[in-house]
Amino acid sequence: MEVVGTLTLAFLFLVVAGWVWQAVESERDARRNPPPGQMVDVDGHRLHLRSLGQGSPAVVFEAGLGGSSVGWCLVQPEVAKFTRAVSYDRAGLGWSAPSPSGRALGINSRPRTSQVMVEELRTLLTRAGVEPPYVLVGHSFGAYVVQLFVVRYPKEVAGLVLVDPLPASEWYPLTGRQKARLAKGVRLARYAAALARFGVARMFLALVMGPRWATRLFMLVVGVCTLAAARINLRAVGGGVRGAERMRAALGKLPAEAVAQLRALWSQPTYFQAWARELENLPESAAQLATTDIAREIPLTVLSAGSASPARLEEHEVLAQQSARGRHQVVFGSGHVIQLDAPAIVVEAIRNLINGGE
Repeated sequence: MEVVGTLTLAFLFLVVAGWVWQAVESERDARRNPPPGQMVDVDGHRLHLRSLGQGSPAVVFEAGLGGSSVGWCLVQPEVAKFTRAVSYDRAGLGWSAPSPSGRALGINSRPRTSQVMVEELRTLLTRAGVEPPYVLVGHSFGAYVVQLFVVRYPKEVAGLVLVDPLPASEWYPLTGRQKARLAKGVRLARYAAALARFGVARMFLALVMGPRWATRLFMLVVGVCTLAAARINLRAVGGGVRGAERMRAALGKLPAEAVAQLRALWSQPTYFQAWARELENLPESAAQLATTDIAREIPLTVLSAGSASPARLEEHEVLAQQSARGRHQVVFGSGHVIQLDAPAIVVEAIRNLINGGE
């Protein structure tokens, strides 16, 4: 009994210490990493928007699932050299607040579907004084949002650039296996949100972004603990290490300021809660897009990752053909996040679209 009591006290001490550490470090993060753009009220909650440069049409960037304006830091400043470039954070992500009815609980209770995001984005741009027409640039899931935007407001859009877009057919209709994967992803995001309140996400990021040996040791411990708890295949350990290494590789392409911002933002429970809500509503978002087509007259460029599967490349080619001025380009040597792997190609695609394909 004494051992049980000691372990209980030790556990409670760690919980309280983690909670205090998270609170103190979150306050410090807020001082060190203030919003680089402006905060705009949109239907009762404040969204973060960053505008650089001058000119028309304005280029508006839309991030992928769980992404933020920081992910465009290698592309936006370059585009701002020849026109106005605008990035923003969806509700609960980056520096943006959760949707209003969920703020007291720290969650996004407004359905996080593409349709809702389109209306929030349009309101945000209007209130921030960003006038149409827009060239909309969407990465991965962000392509859902910008495609639906042009379907609903075609007269406000001068063109689309889709960066390795997520095809709607991949998530609508769902197979039984996809439903299980999606449900697991939502559960994991919610577990991560709960653990983040006690500094666990912060500790993980400190290790992953620290020395390589610390990353490998941490992921090995996680994998061994997972094996002991669930008795799953030994490959889980290797998968965890590879996942951490991929994160390190991606972050290595960003400037130090952006890495510090992401480390602060990814340590917050609201980040994981917003991610869970977007995942939860992914099938509905895909369904909203699946039965629509882009207007033939809208210029469209689709960039595909060099690592994309043949099936996805084919879908991207079909997507580009929806426009009479459609163009499909495979970015060889690039992974899914083309804006980090080959930012110059994304910038050039935007420039060419604005210049009419010159």
